Order: sequence, then structure tokens, then C-alpha cells
Amino acid sequence: MPVLFRPYFAAMWVFGFLCTVTSAQQGLPSLDQINEASPLTSSRETRHDFTSKITGRTYRLMIAAPYNLDPAKSYPVVYILDGYWYFRPAVDFTTEAGDRLQSAIIVGIGYPTDDYKSHCDLRSLDLSVPADPARPSGKSEPGDCDAFLRMIQDEIKPFVEKKLPVDATKQTLYGKSFGGIAVLRQLFRNPDAYQTYVSASPAIFWNNHAVLADEPAFAQKARDGTLKLKLLITTAEGEQYRGTDPRQLEGANRFRMIDNASELAERLKVLNPERIAVTYTLFSDESHFSVSLACLGRGLSFALPPERK
Repeated sequence: MPVLFRPYFAAMWVFGFLCTVTSAQQGLPSLDQINEASPLTSSRETRHDFTSKITGRTYRLMIAAPYNLDPAKSYPVVYILDGYWYFRPAVDFTTEAGDRLQSAIIVGIGYPTDDYKSHCDLRSLDLSVPADPARPSGKSEPGDCDAFLRMIQDEIKPFVEKKLPVDATKQTLYGKSFGGIAVLRQLFRNPDAYQTYVSASPAIFWNNHAVLADEPAFAQKARDGTLKLKLLITTAEGEQYRGTDPRQLEGANRFRMIDNASELAERLKVLNPERIAVTYTLFSDESHFSVSLACLGRGLSFALPPERK
């Protein structure tokens, strides 16, 4: 071995020996000695199951404090709808980003059950907008979105603010699909509740476009200059068929996932650009399902850009 490399390999041998000794001193078992699994969670995360006084239904609240929390500071907060799907990747994304994003409190809202059908039934009720009586359209589906959003405002927000130092001027609401129209419902009906809105793949077609009934009232507020907020709307290329097959075109023209979202973004962009900042993003080569993590990452980057020094 060349003399030049001997000190390096000697140092590496010593380092490896010290690591082995340290592990032995800590008394860590080998894998074949482990009988019970430990919970996979971070010490800065908490879980709270509760029954809402507003909806009467039971929820699971998941809260992650910012990495390296400074109690003397206040932090942005991101409320994640469908939290049982998106809370964990949101926490991991913001942690990994480091100083490339603002440190933030992440709050996921879900349900205390592992049954997939129960999840879907509950979210369909909580996140979908009820039919607009002024827009009759044959069959309509129930929706309790208004009560659900009021629960976040009146029950969840005060709870989070008691637990962690929230910056009330930097609050974000994130939702996808049904969650995306819940975000728009909140934006149109009570826009002051949050400063940032992220509506990913919103199901605007639901109940004959009922969510759009409140757009004119919101537009008037925006023109009056009484609002200051930003909105991101995203869709995926595969969410609306653009080919020539008549059967697929029929469904595409009925739901218009991309067109509904992009047209809404264009209408909102021109209301008051200095006070209502609207961004629209189309993810290429993605479907309604494959785009989930991409739009979550884009939404968090949109909501939590690093502060200028």
C-alpha cells in the first residue's frame, strides 16, 4: 500500500471500530433479536382523535411542529385536507427542504380508521360542495363541506394555536380533488380565513359546478380591494382526454377537469392582480392519481417560499 494512503485507511479503521464500540455500548439488538416494532413517528408530531361539536363526526388531527422549533418565534401553518394521505409526505418534504422553505407547522385532518371505504365515504361527505338550488341538474349528491370548513375554523385552528406558536398572517389551506373544491368553497365564501389557497385538481364539475355559485360575490370583494391573498390551482395532463375516441370524449367534455380549472384561474387572475395573485400549473405526463405528490410539493413550495433576507 502506498505510504500516502496508509494514514487514511488507518483513520477509517479507527472510525469503524469506534462506531462498532458505540453501537455495542448503546445495547442495540440485531434485527433477528427484535420481537416488537417501535412506532414510526417523530417526537415533534402529535395525534389527536376527537368528535366535532359542529359536524358530529369523528376526526384524526395530526400536527407536526417545525423542525428545530424556536418557541420565541411564530410560524406559518399549512392545513392539509385528506391528511391521512398527505400529512406524512408534507412533513417529510418541508423537513428535507431545510432553509429552502420556511419552517412551518403542518396540520393534517383525517379520520381514525384504517378502512379505505370509510375514508372515501367520509371525505365525500365532508369535502364535497352541496348542490346549488339555483342550478338544478337531475341527480345531486349530498355535501357537508360548509360544516367541515367551519369546524376547521372554529375548533381545529384554536386548538393548534394553543399548542404551537402560529403566525396568523401566514395560513394555508391545501386540498386535492374533492379537497380542491373545498378549498375553492372556502376561498369564495370566507377568503379572509387564510392567506394562501392551494386547490389541486379541483372537481369543479361536482353537483353541476355548484362551487362556482359564489364566484361572483368573491369577484366583487376582489375588485373592491378588501382582500390580499394568493391562490395556486393545479391540474394533470391526464385528467382530461384530448383524443378522438367518442366515448372518452363524452366523459372528458362532461367533467372538463383541466378546462374548468384553467378557465377559473384565468378569470380570477384579472380581478385585482396586485392583491389577488393567481398561479395555474398543468403537470404533464401525470394522471389524477400519479400527480398527488407533485402537486403537494408544488403547493408547499408556493405557500412557504424562503423569506428574503
